[in-house]
Amino acid sequence: IILDLNDSETLEVAIVENIQREDLNIIEEANAYKGLIRIKNITNENLAKIIGKSPSHVSNILRLLELEKTIQEMVISGDLSMGHARALIGVPNAVQKAKEIIKRNLSVREVEKITSSFKKNKKQKIPKDPNISDLEKELSDKIGLKTSIQFNESGSSGSLTLYYSDLNQLDDIM
Repeated sequence: IILDLNDSETLEVAIVENIQREDLNIIEEANAYKGLIRIKNITNENLAKIIGKSPSHVSNILRLLELEKTIQEMVISGDLSMGHARALIGVPNAVQKAKEIIKRNLSVREVEKITSSFKKNKKQKIPKDPNISDLEKELSDKIGLKTSIQFNESGSSGSLTLYYSDLNQLDDIM
């Protein structure tokens, strides 16, 4: 197949081809995703469509780049799995914990239990913005259901959760 591509398109095709290689490690895959997002100036969701993966897969892979280089190297070498590494994102003293994981040969579930207490405490320490609480109350009053509004760290997107107490309420939502 002969294609007439400009430099940007050539790079895009090369990156997509590299992503689909079986021997690509997860950190290389994350860097490839990041490069493609930068080159094409697209969102994680658009990238997911291009490469045929789910948006959550793309986001989870990209989050690995938030880890310190030492931990990324442990993942590349195979000392830590992607699951171990994901559990360490945002955890203080992550490199020390990573070394402990390797030394004690901990499972991903064990690591998640250890780090979940920190992550729960971190979430509890951040008080909800009063404006968000007001929006939740206003929406709850209008629709008659408890609601929760969460923003991601950048504040540009988030999620809305509706809580129902019985199947009749769920039917009303539907």
